[in-house]
Amino acid sequence: MIRFFEEDGWYHKPFKNIHAIRLPFKGATADWACIAQVQEENRLFVFYSVCPVKTTPENRLAVSEFIMLANYGMLIGNFEMDMSDGEIRFKTSVGLGQLDWSDELAKVAVYTNVFSMNQYLSGLLKVMGGDILPRNAVDIAEIGNDESDS
Repeated sequence: MIRFFEEDGWYHKPFKNIHAIRLPFKGATADWACIAQVQEENRLFVFYSVCPVKTTPENRLAVSEFIMLANYGMLIGNFEMDMSDGEIRFKTSVGLGQLDWSDELAKVAVYTNVFSMNQYLSGLLKVMGGDILPRNAVDIAEIGNDESDS
């Protein structure tokens, strides 16, 4: 896994307690941290983009609606939120099964992930700030229709 990221030009830093690395990413709206992890026991490669801001308890219902609307119809990956602390992340994963590691499979998981976070992050942050309704934010992210912010 590390070789893939090094050859692809990603800076990375290992975690101390788990078999994972942290990678910074510079998006169009904001910078965020990514986490790449190989779960040997499950034969999984998992990649997360972590939203740079946690949502407040008051906004979690609206953010949950945004996440449900954004996730509907997504073929690869999904948004998830930790309701206890408001952390939001986008997750992609590849089940390796009996296959050996494949840079191509990893590349699909990684780049689908960061492109998806980049596509939805602006709207997500606006929902978190109470500046736009979740449905409008998802519409703007998916079809670029910015007719109304409420």
